[in-house]
Amino acid sequence: ASTRCNGWNYSSRRKTGGRHSQGVLSLDTDTSSVLTKKLFPCSFYDAFFIGEYGRIEAIRANRYNTCFSLILIGVESAEGLEPLKKLVATVLGSVRSCDITGLAENGRIMIILPETDYFGALIAAKKLSRALSSAIKGGSTRNVLLSSATFPRDGRTFSEITGAADRKLAERKDSLWEKLNCSEK
Repeated sequence: ASTRCNGWNYSSRRKTGGRHSQGVLSLDTDTSSVLTKKLFPCSFYDAFFIGEYGRIEAIRANRYNTCFSLILIGVESAEGLEPLKKLVATVLGSVRSCDITGLAENGRIMIILPETDYFGALIAAKKLSRALSSAIKGGSTRNVLLSSATFPRDGRTFSEITGAADRKLAERKDSLWEKLNCSEK
């Protein structure tokens, strides 16, 4: 169905051929769209909108020789909708009004930061990390991991940039620091 939100009309009827196997949340496109509407109806977007906006942002950055960044947030062990709502509310409260936040195709939370360079993305990730660490204390969410990627440093297309952020997130998840749970000590 088509959704109207803050003056934008977009459709979430894109079929991708089944379930996604990469993310922590394994969702198909229709489930992802319903979940984003349940979390925050007008400020948290679905995977189709995030993908299209990211491609447009990459074209814009290429044309005008500017940069943009994205941050991926991987959530482990979030049982139920309430912990996810709390995380999304924390993320939306921590980002700027021009940043686009939504559920990516692989079930992770993605934030597109227009006109943000590498150091700006690091600052935004640090700010999000502090806010999320205080939000998950005492909850059912075990671990939240962040990664960032920047145009043109990590890629020239949106798919290259998301691939770089996915690789960084996988490296962080497989790191000895995370395996030994050193962040909690």
